[in-house]
Amino acid sequence: MASEAAATAMNFLANTDALIIDLRRNGGGQPEMVALLSSYLFDKPTHLNDIYSRFDNRTQEYWTSETVAGKRYGESKPVYVLTSNRTFSGAEEFAYNLKNLKRATIVGETTGGGAHPVRPHRITDHFMIGVPFARAINPITKTNWEGTGVTPDIETTAEQALKVAQLAALKNLVAKTGDQQRVNELQRMITTTQNELDELKSPAAQQITAPVDDGINLPDTPAGKTLGEFIRAFNTGDLATLRRFHEAHGGDPDNAQQDIGFYEQSGGLKLHSVVNSSEHAIEVLVQAKNDERWLSFAISVAALPPNGITDIRVRPTEAPKP
Repeated sequence: MASEAAATAMNFLANTDALIIDLRRNGGGQPEMVALLSSYLFDKPTHLNDIYSRFDNRTQEYWTSETVAGKRYGESKPVYVLTSNRTFSGAEEFAYNLKNLKRATIVGETTGGGAHPVRPHRITDHFMIGVPFARAINPITKTNWEGTGVTPDIETTAEQALKVAQLAALKNLVAKTGDQQRVNELQRMITTTQNELDELKSPAAQQITAPVDDGINLPDTPAGKTLGEFIRAFNTGDLATLRRFHEAHGGDPDNAQQDIGFYEQSGGLKLHSVVNSSEHAIEVLVQAKNDERWLSFAISVAALPPNGITDIRVRPTEAPKP
């Protein structure tokens, strides 16, 4: 279904010196698409992965294609794959395959760890359970990434992964370039990229990791942790910090602009108490610092790792009783 778009993208990139593939917000897909994209990165048919199905006791092999639409990227140019703890399922297979075939350098965080396809089964009128019916078997490792994730070759935060990969690619190109003018150009790019990476590592950029300072203990759940991270990011009033928060939690970074508008109105949020809490949803009572109005603030996250945000709700509410 997506083969035409994939071919268009890979042909557009065919003449680049290096390739960075960003899977930090990719929750997965089909093994056929993994094989299709991988086919552009190899010069000859290559065994990528197998999937064993318990239903019919059959193992299906997945290989790169002998032919591709357009031009291959080939095996001679470096490829970097960016990962986060949100990278899951088929996206993990892509990273795992390329890592074990030594075709790409994985940069970022250890992935979510989902290698077993799951199907839902109804238990009662109100409950279902997801049960694995198959498993991936890598032809090199003879195992997979279930429960462990794909470990990066270069470990760094998801927020810093792109700049780290860009630096690695630029330094690789310098080592292979004999043209001094080109080397000088690449060195200038390295300096600029290193400065941008240093800025990401600066104390101001790391304010999101500061503790909530309202003396309220949030539940140690995926929802509680996410809400605490949002309030820390929001109260910085910094657009870049809020963009990084949304990107890290599977949202649209452009939502940060709306957050800034809310921040300018409220002056930040003071956490008062937890109203309702479960593993994947939490509602808290907060107070705007500027006009002291009271608000109900709720966040829901996905049930499966990496627990991306599925909903954020803010509404006016009454002041707490004395």
